[in-house]
Formats: sequence, C-alpha cells, structure tokens
Amino acid sequence: MRAVPLVLVAVATVHAQPAQSDRQRVSEALQKIAQLEQQLEYEQALVLADRTIAEGIATRDQLADLHLIAGRLAAGLDHPDIAQQHFAKLLALRPETTLVAGTSPKLLAPFDAAKAAPHELVIVVTGGQLAVTRDDLHLVQGTRLRGNTLEAFDEHGNQLASAAAPATAMQGTPEEHRSHAWIPFAAASGATLIAGGLAAWRYGVAQDEWNRENDGVHDYTRLQALEDRGQRWAIAADVGFGLAAATAVTAVVLFATRGSEAPSIAFTGNGAAYTTRF
Repeated sequence: MRAVPLVLVAVATVHAQPAQSDRQRVSEALQKIAQLEQQLEYEQALVLADRTIAEGIATRDQLADLHLIAGRLAAGLDHPDIAQQHFAKLLALRPETTLVAGTSPKLLAPFDAAKAAPHELVIVVTGGQLAVTRDDLHLVQGTRLRGNTLEAFDEHGNQLASAAAPATAMQGTPEEHRSHAWIPFAAASGATLIAGGLAAWRYGVAQDEWNRENDGVHDYTRLQALEDRGQRWAIAADVGFGLAAATAVTAVVLFATRGSEAPSIAFTGNGAAYTTRF
C-alpha cells in the first residue's frame, strides 16, 4: 500500500509543530500498531489505532497514517463500513493515496467506495475565523493558535491543516487585534469630550463673573482680563469637542469594519496542498 503525501506549494506555509513528546508518542503507537498487524493481532491493533486517534495529539501526516492503518485493520476484521470511514478520512487528508496492485479485494472494496463518495476538505480561515468551503465528512471542529501557527483541528483535537500566522497573532489572533482597534479611539473621544466639557464650564464661569462685574463701576482692566480668560476657555472647549468628534468617528468606522481586511489562510486537501494569503 502506498501513500502519496501532499506537496507544499506556498513557501510561507509550514506544518504546525505539536509538542515533541506528543509526536513521539504517536510515532511509537504507529510502530506498535504495525507490529501487532504483522503478528495478525488485528483486533488489538485496531483498538490501539482508535485510542491513539482519540488522544487528539496527532499531526496531519500522523493522522493520515492512523486512518490508513485503521482502515486496513477494519477491512481485515470484516468491518467494511468502518474501513470505509477510515479510508474516507485518509483521502480527505491525502487525496492522492492509492493502493498497490494486487491488494486484497477485502481492502480494495471499502477503499474504492470511500474514493467514490464525497470526501473533499477545503478550509478557509480569515482573521482567525474559520470558514469551511467544503468539508464533506464534517471533519473540522474549530481552529486554534499554537505558537506562531494557525491550525484547524478535528473532534479530538488532531491537526487537519496549518499555516504560519502573521506576527500580530503571536499575542492574539488577527481578528482579536482588529476587533479591538476601535477601543483606544473611543477612549480618546471620551477623554477629549470630558476636557471640552470642563473648558466649556470654565468659560461659563468666566462669562458669569464678567456679567456681574460689568456694572460700570469695576475697573476696565479687570473686565478685559475676564474676557481674555473666557475666550481662552472657549477656544479650549471648541478644540476639545472637535477632537472628541473626530476620534468618535474614527472609533465608529473601526468598529464597523473590524475584521474586514483581516489576513486569510486557505487550507485545502483537494490535491493543491495549502495556500496562504496575508
């Protein structure tokens, strides 16, 4: 039986790297499963394969290997339906997988059935948000940021696809950064509005004082000083209200368009490997 791996066509694309200990555990499990298969302990080997898949620590390639051997074992145990399910998931991850000539009809029948049925997997992630454009087997259950890599994962947590994340995603997803960009402007708008209101209040105080002292008795110099002070506060109020309006508009625009220009990552299991766009 021969499995043809997908070829990476985007230089920026990388496989995610789960913890070394996790990868090692899956590798050791695959070796043990293969050993049990050679010893014709198919039932025990299938149980171990299913248990390893359920752990949710496999990389995309390891997951494909597990489904490949699990499909083989299930077919050998006369469970063609289970074998077909494993083979279908294998083909979603490695669509160019083929069986060698002379493969037993016991394996060939469920494999061909899986190949004939819909099994394509095409995933698009935009700004940290998952969009599945095609997932015939309903494999994708969510996305996560691990290190500097964005991943799509299955129901157990196994990796289905991965791509290098933008630098901003190191401390949060691109969508998180964009969705919060309006907050500083909203805060600035509130602060300048308060400052403008304070200046307007001070202008009103100066105006009231000028009105009280403009009785023809008080010194003109005193009135002029009050007038100058009032004008300064009026200018400060105008500037404060103007800045408040400008930052408020900016906050509204950013809030309304948050995530609309987020980077996107495309994962596809249809033979075109992965592509990325930032």
